[in-house]
Amino acid sequence: MKFFRLDTKLTKLDCEKLLDSLSSIEIEELSSLDIISEDIEYNGYVSSYIICNDYTIAKCEHFLSHKGIDFIKNEISQEILTGKISLKNTPFETQTEKYIEQFLTIDVVLDKINQFGIDSLTELDKNCLKKI
Repeated sequence: MKFFRLDTKLTKLDCEKLLDSLSSIEIEELSSLDIISEDIEYNGYVSSYIICNDYTIAKCEHFLSHKGIDFIKNEISQEILTGKISLKNTPFETQTEKYIEQFLTIDVVLDKINQFGIDSLTELDKNCLKKI
């Protein structure tokens, strides 16, 4: 599983209109995807934070392209694990913490110490170190 951010130029209203325009087949197809996601609005535009595998993100990309929606996909797994990108105090905070708990490794924590110093460690980082 990887962590992605899809940046769009869609507003919340645009997203609501898109959802309202979906056919029942499209809704069923999207609902069947193994995906954890949250849309967060920044500066008036929606970014989707998505936890899924490569196959599923490719399906999402195909869907957006088919609908004529411009987007930029960023794989942000490493940035989430090292804390460069934080989703604290957002609706996706709990899912992000679960992702970190599942995929954080000793190597990532040691890299974080090398890059940012020991004071940069979170409780999740410290718990990971305690496991060794």
